[in-house]
Amino acid sequence: MLDGQEFAELWNKLTPTQKRFAVAIQEHPNKKEAAQAIGITPQTAYNFSSDVDAVIEYMTNNIALATLGILQANATKAAMVKAKGLDSKNEKIAQDVATEIIERNIGKVPQRNENREITWQDELIEALKSGTIKPEYVKQMYPDLAADFFRKAGVDA
Repeated sequence: MLDGQEFAELWNKLTPTQKRFAVAIQEHPNKKEAAQAIGITPQTAYNFSSDVDAVIEYMTNNIALATLGILQANATKAAMVKAKGLDSKNEKIAQDVATEIIERNIGKVPQRNENREITWQDELIEALKSGTIKPEYVKQMYPDLAADFFRKAGVDA
């Protein structure tokens, strides 16, 4: 059975098609239907390496952790998209992005007027509360933030 770190490493090795398949199989009863749902042949799915099966097993058994792992694996890409907004021809977009980047770097989290979005940190705290994630994992993955997560989750660690 994989741990969170091994899952993240395997996830990053998968092709975009293999990642789409790993997500699709969560919604379909078998490989054939999942393959057809994403537009690949069932044989292609059956020929995927055992790494894909290991990722699927981890995702099935650890939904919250898998979600966090995928978000973390894409954080750099998301940051690049955000930074690209600085080059927008629309001055308002460029200004908004610049302000957000500066505020995040000085520790100020941008406030939104609409309903607050649930963050990966919120998900992690909920997973700690429910026991889905062990405190040891949080200490290992987020040593600088672990104490704050434990406090917010009401967990002694």
